[in-house]
Amino acid sequence: MVHCPTRLVRLAREVRLLLLVFRLRRCRLFDPAHYCRQVPGAPRGRLPALLHYLRHGAAAGADPHPEFDAAGYLAANADVAAAGVDPLVHYTLHGAAEGRLPRPAARAKEPDTKAGRSCAAPASPGVAVKTSDKAPRIVFVTPLRGAPSGLYRVDHAVCALEELGCDARAMDVADIFGQAAALAAADVVVLHRVGWTEAAGAVFEAARRAGARLVFDSDDDVFSPGLSDNAGLVDGIRFLAPAQAAALRAGTLACRRALLACDAALAATPHLAARMAAAGKPATVLGNTYGRAFAERCRQVRNFRAGPPGPDGLRLGYASGTTTHQRDFAAIVPVLAHILAGHPGVSLTVVGCLKLAEYPVLARFAGRIEARPLVPHGELPAELARFDLNLAPLEVDNLFCRSKSAVKYIEAGLVEVATVASAIPAFAAAVRHGETGFVAGDAGQWEAALAACLCDPALARRLGRAAREQVEREYGPAVCRRQWQAFLAGLGVACPERDQGGRIVPARTGRGIGEDRAACHEDGRRRCP
Repeated sequence: MVHCPTRLVRLAREVRLLLLVFRLRRCRLFDPAHYCRQVPGAPRGRLPALLHYLRHGAAAGADPHPEFDAAGYLAANADVAAAGVDPLVHYTLHGAAEGRLPRPAARAKEPDTKAGRSCAAPASPGVAVKTSDKAPRIVFVTPLRGAPSGLYRVDHAVCALEELGCDARAMDVADIFGQAAALAAADVVVLHRVGWTEAAGAVFEAARRAGARLVFDSDDDVFSPGLSDNAGLVDGIRFLAPAQAAALRAGTLACRRALLACDAALAATPHLAARMAAAGKPATVLGNTYGRAFAERCRQVRNFRAGPPGPDGLRLGYASGTTTHQRDFAAIVPVLAHILAGHPGVSLTVVGCLKLAEYPVLARFAGRIEARPLVPHGELPAELARFDLNLAPLEVDNLFCRSKSAVKYIEAGLVEVATVASAIPAFAAAVRHGETGFVAGDAGQWEAALAACLCDPALARRLGRAAREQVEREYGPAVCRRQWQAFLAGLGVACPERDQGGRIVPARTGRGIGEDRAACHEDGRRRCP
């Protein structure tokens, strides 16, 4: 009798999984309810959920228990990550006895989500340092020019680097084949949410051979198959046509290849950096910061805001730029319905892509709900300034959402509008609860935050002013410059120094900066966003 080797391998794998289920059946650090909230399609029973976790959930980065940080465990234990062992299995069978922690202390002390306290990697001692009078050349490649993600991660960075004396530019990913010389002339090439295809990879590899360092950058988890392309976690996928969903799956794999192929990685939040580390690429946190033009527009609209709301007259506001937030908003719909029913003077303004028809419980309040269209990002301050209180709900147990940044808090804060935000890591770190806004982990906390502002009509304005002061202090262009200067130093690339008159003087720079390479400047200077 001839046995198929492939079938025998699959059978052996299933036997190993069943044995692991048996050994972990009483594991204190597996909570099926917690796991199923992160992976909605998982079976509900303890043993079926555990088997599902071992088959699928661990690879997608789901946490098996509130007290076990799977991504943090892998980030803190490189030997476990390198061996490809499931973190919960390793901890249960070996790690606990070895004194390893289910929530490593290193994770608790990971770089602060506040942009101004983000820590770049220190300069490597082996990096050659030389003096040059040529500015470092930094090229950003992105498929999202003009989109908010491209604005925060690319345009603001280009502006900051120009102010530091670097030669920085951005290009659309579609243009790389005609701009191969510009990439080869760069000292650093940043791939913002760019997938690594065979053709694109050849261009990037040519730039690396010419001396460029390749850096992958993202502000979302776009690189985790089973998570980034999972309709149970990313709600907007259900609105895609089959061909678009297939393209998303292929793009997720391509972004993962890009992440692993690059020399370094940048993440907008510590949670996202841990996800990158779990995928096999240690990352530096460079938080999102606002730009000068946006801040100036916010300053202008602040002067035209209406006075504080009267008793029971609060205007709640929600702004959504995509259709990926339907389930996020659904989490607070029962609270909003209760508030609207109990307070006839409260109204709700929705800006952007939210589909209100999916929330029939709000239909009876249609006369107090204002739906406004999506606007260009530069016009967003005027919309936010109409709110008395900004709502920023996200699914707190959703792995995709937990990597999000605090941009909604930053934008509202600049127009002195306080925010009530879900307790994902970035909001929990950015918002000073009760001082610059509120962080809510469940429906009761959401209702308490809204009730506090209803009881004290001036509270929202006080929180909004405090939020603006904090945001201007911790998320501005100067912070962006410091972050990039520190990160480039870690790559051995030093930004030009300036004399007392502000003129650039020859800089101590890293590998390749002093070489005679073809210039690839854009004509003129771009206006900083």
